[in-house]
Amino acid sequence: MTRILLVEDEPRNRETLDAVLSAEGFAVETAATLSEARAKLAIVPDLVVLDLGLPDGRGSDLVPEIRATGARVVILTGDPEAASAEPGVDGTFGKGEDVALLLNMLHLLSDLTRS
Repeated sequence: MTRILLVEDEPRNRETLDAVLSAEGFAVETAATLSEARAKLAIVPDLVVLDLGLPDGRGSDLVPEIRATGARVVILTGDPEAASAEPGVDGTFGKGEDVALLLNMLHLLSDLTRS
């Protein structure tokens, strides 16, 4: 089972995405802050869905630490064009886009991670 660390500070978004990803068969851990996410990297996720704007820092600051675990990174943002320029990122998903796009991306990345 693919392990996903979902890092999102907005409770409603976090809870909704957690439910959708879990229903899709992913094992989901959540974090609401950069410091929580850092601590939860110890679970060694396969994929990280990472919000850029967090209360205690910028999500992109965590990307090198995530990549060091071997996990793939999808940025969750209100501005996908700006996020696509982030180094070390495997994909971007715009808040408000159809969640089916995110699920397709995560399944593809999950398949790549296992191969």
